[in-house]
Amino acid sequence: MTNCQIGVFAAYVSAKGHAFVDRTLYLPKNWATDPARLASAHVPEGTPFATKATLAVEMIGRRWR
Repeated sequence: MTNCQIGVFAAYVSAKGHAFVDRTLYLPKNWATDPARLASAHVPEGTPFATKATLAVEMIGRRWR
């Protein structure tokens, strides 16, 4: 059983520098369907499974608001 958390990050990059502007937790599908694992990792209740690509698109959408 793997016990790690993975993040998806968004960064702003320009000629003057770079900075992380957003991040979110990625849960593998087998984690998202395992209530005991979610509870032991203190994952907020109701956190759904989403692919990394979906999470990235959501972060991009937040930057445009």
